[in-house]
Amino acid sequence: WSTDKEANVPSYKEGDAVPPDASLGTEENVTLYAIYGTDLSEFPDLVDVVKVGDYVNYPVYYENTTGVISTITDGAFDTPTYGSKLNGWRVLSKDEEEGTVTLVSAGTPLELCRTNAATAQSIASKLSSPSGFFNTGFSSTRIDGCYTENGLKNCKSLKEAFTNKYTKIISDIPEVRAMTKDDVDYLYQYFGETSNVTEHGTLINDSKYREMIDIPSVTEGKSTYYYLATVYNSVNLWYVNGDSKWVDWRGRQGEQGIRPVVTLKSNVKAIGQNINGAWDIEIETNGKAIRIPTTISTGYTGEEQTVTLKNFDSGIMEIAGVTTATEVGTYTAIISLKDTTKYCWLDGTTEPKEINWNITDDVYATLYADGTLGFHSDETTIEGKAVLASYGNIADKSFSYVSSPVPWNSAMSSIKTVEFVSKVMPASTHAWFYGASNLTTINNISNLNTSRVTSMEYMFNGCSKLTSIDAGHFDVRNVTTFHGMFADCTSLTYLDLSNFIIDSATSIRSMFHSSSALKEVVLTSMNTSKVTDMDYMFYNCSSLKKIYVGPNWITKGTITNMFTGCGTSTLTKIQ
Repeated sequence: WSTDKEANVPSYKEGDAVPPDASLGTEENVTLYAIYGTDLSEFPDLVDVVKVGDYVNYPVYYENTTGVISTITDGAFDTPTYGSKLNGWRVLSKDEEEGTVTLVSAGTPLELCRTNAATAQSIASKLSSPSGFFNTGFSSTRIDGCYTENGLKNCKSLKEAFTNKYTKIISDIPEVRAMTKDDVDYLYQYFGETSNVTEHGTLINDSKYREMIDIPSVTEGKSTYYYLATVYNSVNLWYVNGDSKWVDWRGRQGEQGIRPVVTLKSNVKAIGQNINGAWDIEIETNGKAIRIPTTISTGYTGEEQTVTLKNFDSGIMEIAGVTTATEVGTYTAIISLKDTTKYCWLDGTTEPKEINWNITDDVYATLYADGTLGFHSDETTIEGKAVLASYGNIADKSFSYVSSPVPWNSAMSSIKTVEFVSKVMPASTHAWFYGASNLTTINNISNLNTSRVTSMEYMFNGCSKLTSIDAGHFDVRNVTTFHGMFADCTSLTYLDLSNFIIDSATSIRSMFHSSSALKEVVLTSMNTSKVTDMDYMFYNCSSLKKIYVGPNWITKGTITNMFTGCGTSTLTKIQ
């Protein structure tokens, strides 16, 4: 078997007669490795037999616009894309003390998002660490926050590709990064040079060195151009240009590639080399390797939900921990194997796995052509309605009518109907419908969970055509201000807010200001002990006759013009 070049000799099994000249093959400097064994413990560790430059049949591939790397069929590499060179993974370095081997991809670079001098440092920093590698955009099409193309659907799928039984894992993250200039300097010296690549670029002529750096070699009109995850002079990334045989730095903007570098575990075994000369590998396990289940996040529904798992097999796995929940949050389930003598996880371990799962509080707002403003827990829309504008996820947005109004503020006067399509739990409803002067209907308002809301200031202010608002179910315990909430609702005649338990509020200023048709208000659960501002609360409520309050109604704050404009002929009872 060849460790320097492609192997052009037959394979031999235990018991076969090996011809005396078999080690020569058709190439020079070929070394024959005869590795026999009946179980993995009899095979050598990979670190003990490979050297820098060897090909390893590491089972990870990715696709993007410039080709395919490490495509595997029945355990062997397909025909290489670039000339006669193997299109897989090569040994970059090894640590004999730790027993680990580090590989670098040897085919088409993984395309990186467009970069420029301003972003070079942050990108290099991310690519240099295992955790950052999977949070960096790849390729040119942005989906779910990641740059993707073809087989690379999202950053999560890339992480899953590297999370296998061979890859070293650190805190559940595969040890994968981009090739750096330190790697280049290491290879430069490994192949006999006395110094590192110079800061103004180095012309690479040595063939062995070029075979590792210019991966794949410049043949059949193909060339390589990729970034190194190292910054030069604070603003530019180093790069390798295979076409000009040059290693240099540049702050150029454009679609450029990177070379993934992966570190294998220490117990990876070398079980021989395949027909293309790549080392086949295996890992000692206690039995059949099983993929670790993953979770799917679910949106808040207000009902108890059960964790949803992908790749969970109840026949061989058990689940414990927190498996059901109702409220928004992150929960931990524990997955264990029923029989660890027959099965192990894909990473080679058998211990129970902690799996985090989420109930999200996503709130998506959409404006439709018929004047409906819809609120959803996901990105789905109302069937049969034409969409005018989508405002994205507003769940955690804090709004201010003055400085940061709601994104549909400019279309407020065109809103006729509000539809709470599904259960939603926003952090703020500040000025959500401020100035919606043509709003006449609010459907399914019971789907609005306000337990996280801290500001209801101006929420319905100016909704002059609304004749009723069913706000009695609102959970307002965390709300600190109701300033102007129902002001200028000139068609409202009655409000039942008997469930408004306001433990945190400091301001109810102008809460019903100028709601001139309002006749009765029920406020029997209000605890106003912390309220400091009641000014103008019922100002100009000229039709108001009755206000019902409870034993915790305390007017210890300011009450300037609180009842001005109500008139003694109309307001007859405060009970």
